[in-house]
Amino acid sequence: NELVYLHRVVAIVGPIEARAAAAAAERAQELGVPLIALTPAADIARTGPMVFRLFTAPEYEVQGLVAYAVGAGASRFSVLHPDVPFGKVMRDTFSREVERQKGQTVAVESYAPDSTSFGAQVSRLASARFDALFIADSSSRIALIAPALAAEDLWSAPPGGTAPGKKGRVITVLAPSVGLHPSLADSTGRYLQGAVFAAPFAATAVGGPAQQFAERFQKQFGSSPDMYAAFAHDAYRLVRQTIATGARTREQVAGSLPEVRLQNAAGPSAGFTAAREPIRAARLLRLQEDHFVEVDLGPWA
Repeated sequence: NELVYLHRVVAIVGPIEARAAAAAAERAQELGVPLIALTPAADIARTGPMVFRLFTAPEYEVQGLVAYAVGAGASRFSVLHPDVPFGKVMRDTFSREVERQKGQTVAVESYAPDSTSFGAQVSRLASARFDALFIADSSSRIALIAPALAAEDLWSAPPGGTAPGKKGRVITVLAPSVGLHPSLADSTGRYLQGAVFAAPFAATAVGGPAQQFAERFQKQFGSSPDMYAAFAHDAYRLVRQTIATGARTREQVAGSLPEVRLQNAAGPSAGFTAAREPIRAARLLRLQEDHFVEVDLGPWA
């Protein structure tokens, strides 16, 4: 209320927490002020035409990973996941997206959440023919799984790459953002060359707008930005761009937001869809030798 009546703002960025964002969305719709929520809460944009969402969610990460793999020629997929609610959600989300993009999930294996050995599961996966493997777990678990894959002669490699010594099967390892950590490049990088990770904020990539934003943020504030800072910065720039192109009222800003696009976005989101959801909400990073590089997919929805 204060932002609208006292400060007379043209748009609001936030909140983050799901319940607060839902309450703010309802009030923003009542007051007629555009609100860009930074929350993974599903369906918040359905509150009304004044409410937008600009943040990552599991379905966005999976969407990008599958699009990359399909674009690189993959059609048969397998899934390895922990037997916990997160793992099951990611398994189901991934399988639905593979089907949507005309692929086929040919094998699924799970393991206990405290597992440290994966030979049996990987051996069963190796009996299936697949092009890409989705590992729905943390970076520490992926570091344990990667050698088990190599033991079964399953080697991750970039498109067109070959296994070490030209022996074994080449696959593409795919992982959500929880699986990404810079230490993977040193610990098990030889087993994960060409592996692709979703990344809500890709400051770990070499070069690109995310790294440039991180460097500017560090210089100005003396600390490293997180993904909330990156998404908030993009939200501000999107609003600013609507004004630069002629929007003068809150209604005009709301109407123009789905039409603007950012170049050199700090986060992955270059704009909104007509449904006021992000065009994309996860960058993709590929492990290349001892560092991560950004994968250029172009806009995908």
